Amino acid sequence: PVPTIPIDATPPVDEGMAYLIVRTIPDGGTIKVGDQSRHATRQPGDPTGATTAQLVLPPGKHVVTAELAGFQSEQRTVVLAAGDNQRIEITFTKKTTGRPTPMGKLTVRTTPWSDVYLGTRKLGQAPFADLELPVGTHTLTFKNPSRPTVTKTVTIKAGKSVKLNFNL
Repeated sequence: PVPTIPIDATPPVDEGMAYLIVRTIPDGGTIKVGDQSRHATRQPGDPTGATTAQLVLPPGKHVVTAELAGFQSEQRTVVLAAGDNQRIEITFTKKTTGRPTPMGKLTVRTTPWSDVYLGTRKLGQAPFADLELPVGTHTLTFKNPSRPTVTKTVTIKAGKSVKLNFNL
């Protein structure tokens, strides 16, 4: 549900015009209607703290376009009559790259055990099998408190499994 904003927080509408308030979720979208463009911001007097874009438009049918970096553009159609004070809410959908990242698998066995890192991210404790990793060349670090740290480079190929088996 769209929160109610006190009437005194709404500027007067010119006679013959309509008032449109657009809330974006997440906050901060840019709203475009015709040649008007507004960035959704926090409005004084709005107790919800939500960000909205406020536009004064002539009566009629309007296409509202909402944009926010990292999200798909959204469009809504509104019909406004003279003197209307209409509120709508637009929820964004995250952009996707279209196709999933190709993956391969990694199996590691070290003697003795080791903590395996990809950069600063701990992948797990060896031995482990069939850990999915994105395709590419990765530098792995193997750590055991009683042995010297070992670094190895592996190349992961789509749909293939790479096996590492060595003594620290």
